[in-house]
Amino acid sequence: MHPMLLHAHAALHSIGIARDRLLHAAQTARTAWTANDDLGTVQAWRPREERQPTVVRREPILDAVIERSTSSTSPYETRMVSIHETLTWLASAMLGEKPYGDPLDQLRYHLPRLSPDAASNIRLWVDEQDQAARKLLGCGDDHQLLPAIQCPACRRAGVLAIRTSAPTEEQVVVCTVGCICIGRQCQCRMGVPSVGIAHVWTLEEGLLRKAAPGGE
Repeated sequence: MHPMLLHAHAALHSIGIARDRLLHAAQTARTAWTANDDLGTVQAWRPREERQPTVVRREPILDAVIERSTSSTSPYETRMVSIHETLTWLASAMLGEKPYGDPLDQLRYHLPRLSPDAASNIRLWVDEQDQAARKLLGCGDDHQLLPAIQCPACRRAGVLAIRTSAPTEEQVVVCTVGCICIGRQCQCRMGVPSVGIAHVWTLEEGLLRKAAPGGE
């Protein structure tokens, strides 16, 4: 897979985790506010029984937030709405029509068939939303540093990290100092050397063997 698609894939999984945490934070805040009569009754927050047939969401709290978003909503809800609108816009641009179901699922499903340029645009917008959400939540990125392994490109130790949001078999390794591939003459050992792209590797590309017991 082209490295830009790998970056976009990791970004989509990362924002999925951030969105789940926002949902939990919004649920907690909603419960507290309801108890204090700050935002009305529980009934007022209940999602509508009748929904638009072309929109299917899996989280009732997200439905309620989008439908009832006002200036009095919490920052968690505001960020959730912003993420949903961004993902819907990206999926609509990719599909040529409004997506059915969760736009994040649609983006993940269709990503392998997109061009590197399209994947780059998705990553740009998704990273922006992900970073804003994680800053609001007070949580860091999804990087798990690998201190025992040297980056084959910049030759620094302690700068490689696994992006842990994706399922284990889909995780990638990135260089956290952002060293850039220079193409076929690069010593990065990426599966698809690509000029101007930040280095990224799949777990299957052998980069982690030296860290495993008995590795080379």
